[in-house]
Amino acid sequence: MISREQKFNLYLKNLKQDKYGFVESDRCDSLLFTSLTGCVPQVEVNIGAAFDGELWHRRPVDKPCFDCNTGENLGSKSSISRDMLMGLAWYCYHNKRLDISEQIIKHAMSNWGLMGKATDIKTLWSRCQIMPSLFATFCWISYRLGGPCRWWAMWIPANFGSRLTDYEAHLQVLHILLRRDLTHSLSYTSVRKLSRHYSRSPMNPLFAYAVDRVEIAKKLLANQKFWPDDRLPTSSDREAEWLMMREPRDWAPADSSSNKTHSGGDFIFMYWLIFRHIAF
Repeated sequence: MISREQKFNLYLKNLKQDKYGFVESDRCDSLLFTSLTGCVPQVEVNIGAAFDGELWHRRPVDKPCFDCNTGENLGSKSSISRDMLMGLAWYCYHNKRLDISEQIIKHAMSNWGLMGKATDIKTLWSRCQIMPSLFATFCWISYRLGGPCRWWAMWIPANFGSRLTDYEAHLQVLHILLRRDLTHSLSYTSVRKLSRHYSRSPMNPLFAYAVDRVEIAKKLLANQKFWPDDRLPTSSDREAEWLMMREPRDWAPADSSSNKTHSGGDFIFMYWLIFRHIAF
């Protein structure tokens, strides 16, 4: 039986990345997964590969999910989404990228909060608008990294939304945890929402960690059914490429015709989150 540290190093060594360091770059959620994995100091990522000089994209710009010139759907109905921006917020703060947070803020302020392009107006506003709470989080990031204090935005809470499930629950938990790091506080409403997510899905190590069930989170992350000790997980272990963002129904193996090896980024991020205050 290998130690936790040995398993972490094994996953780091075998982490599946493209030429830019992006993980799961065959998927249009790559910027989210890559940004979270890129919080880990040992992981090298050229995050700027997803930036075209004006807009951020779901994955490196040479492999677009959406054609901003023609409006063609190349895998997604929009060039960006709040999911991706949430991951980028984590990356900004933990890599001290004030330049990125300031670019996001200034673009949002100049474009009614619209951060990308989409196939139609409805999709544009539902996916590409940064929304006040996430805008406020980027303002907090800039402030903590030495940028200006935009007090007029920073009061907006991060815990909007109720009865969320699946990827939306994952995003809410990530948002609340990041804001906790930034503000050094946690509201009663946020505590209740984190508790609800854990009660609803107690097998999720992110949700366990979020309610300070750290020892439980460690045990969940050690589950070889989802994160084998001697190799990266595959679709024959579980269908979800990023386990913490899916409901338990998607933790089952994919059909036998699928044979994908997952990046391992979800384990690396979760391990770092749990042990980040301990020297590696």
